[in-house]
Parts: sequence; structure tokens; C-alpha cells
Amino acid sequence: MRIESGLFNSMVMQRDKNNLSDQLIIGEGSGEITIRVTYKGRALRGFSKIKVGHAIKGRFKVRLKGLPVGGPYKIDLSDDSDSSTVKDVLIGDVRILAGQSNMEGIGNLNNRLWLAS
Repeated sequence: MRIESGLFNSMVMQRDKNNLSDQLIIGEGSGEITIRVTYKGRALRGFSKIKVGHAIKGRFKVRLKGLPVGGPYKIDLSDDSDSSTVKDVLIGDVRILAGQSNMEGIGNLNNRLWLAS
């Protein structure tokens, strides 16, 4: 089994408007595909062993839906003959901030309280 896209170690899956995951995962495998999700070593309720479809001509596309915001989760995908594990998956938002002059100085407050004048 090989995951080609949609799932990798230390990723953040975008949450939807209900604060749940909805992630397309594409890869190569054979037979029936199942997903198991654990959190802190225990199977996540409702995700202990989900049958999500079959590989067709050695390829699969599955959706991982319903994981709640948070993590880190460990996700195991398996088929009839092999498995693949992805660790430290988070559900939430990623925000990128870079180079804006109005962001300057926040790290230099040194415990001073800034008051609006």
C-alpha cells in the first residue's frame, strides 16, 4: 500500500464549517481499504475500523470524513495485504503571516501593557 496524496506525517487537515475533517486520500493498494484512527494510543470512537472502499486496478480514492478538530491523530490505512501509518495529523486551520510592517514589535513587548490612547 502506498499513499500518494492527501495524507502525510505532521500535516494539518483543514477543518470544515462543522469543525470536522473532509480529506481526499489517493494511493495504490489492493482489495478492500480500511482506516483506523487512534488518539493517545486508543482507537478514536467511530474510527476503530472503517471500511472505506476497494482499490480498483491497484488504485484507490477515499475520503476521511468526520475527524474532530484537534489531534495529534495516528491514522492507519490497510488493504488486503499491506498497511501504511501516518502520525501526528492535526485537524484545524493553518495561517501564514509574513513580512507585514503592522506585525512588527509584537515579540518585543517585554511584558508591557499597551493601552489605546
